[in-house]
Amino acid sequence: MNVKNAIKSIRENPMPWALFVVAVIVMVWTGWLASDRALTTAEAVALQVIPFVSSVAGAYLIGQDHAFASRVRPAARSAFRRLKSLYAGLSRIAHIVESDQIGEDSNKIAVIREVTVLHLLTSDDALQDWSDLDPEGVSELRTAIKQRAGGTDDA
Repeated sequence: MNVKNAIKSIRENPMPWALFVVAVIVMVWTGWLASDRALTTAEAVALQVIPFVSSVAGAYLIGQDHAFASRVRPAARSAFRRLKSLYAGLSRIAHIVESDQIGEDSNKIAVIREVTVLHLLTSDDALQDWSDLDPEGVSELRTAIKQRAGGTDDA
């Protein structure tokens, strides 16, 4: 995990990291107390159990987040590629319709325009769903769509 991802992980779910901080603080405090005076058996046990439990709980929560991402991401990539292809095709159709390269039949253009808008709206909804799983990929796709559309915000 690089620093950027670690900071993002801490912002999204601070609880496991807070548990690790508690564990470190209690361990440092235990060392300070033990060097100052002899600990009773109850103090020694409590000061060992608290960091152990908080470390295990934090590791479990962090592991859950990473396990979910590692299971979902490979399956999501192929579906996300299909969404990119769908957007590329719809963008080409929208460009053709807007530039009136089809001809003069206004009924055909109106039908194609409505079908294209409907599919673009559906794709926008799907893209919004994907932003939870792969925000970087969605951001890159939105940028590419804006560039292809000449700077307008289609997504």
